[in-house]
Amino acid sequence: MSFIDKNINIINQLYNEADIIIKHKIKNEFLNDKVKYSDDTIKSNNQIDYWKGVFSGGEVHGSKDSTFENSIAKLLDFGFNNSYNFFHDQYKKYLDEEFWVDDKSFNS
Repeated sequence: MSFIDKNINIINQLYNEADIIIKHKIKNEFLNDKVKYSDDTIKSNNQIDYWKGVFSGGEVHGSKDSTFENSIAKLLDFGFNNSYNFFHDQYKKYLDEEFWVDDKSFNS
């Protein structure tokens, strides 16, 4: 008997009480149900709406929600990736390898 089969009641209980991130992780990681959020879900969920709009291209590192590292980490927790247009459009510049190349002007 698999882990999932042994614990399906607990998994279902967790799913029923969980927020959207945990529900997404249960579906994708435990139940192997690779779901993609509908446009309606993306537009109507307050948590998703907040994290989609919090990064404005400013700081990369810091403790504020609005920094690159915190906003992208939260969206990745939700399960977003480049297959979602808003994610690709907003983070493409920062996910491009060229953005992180060392600035050679300091090596004089």
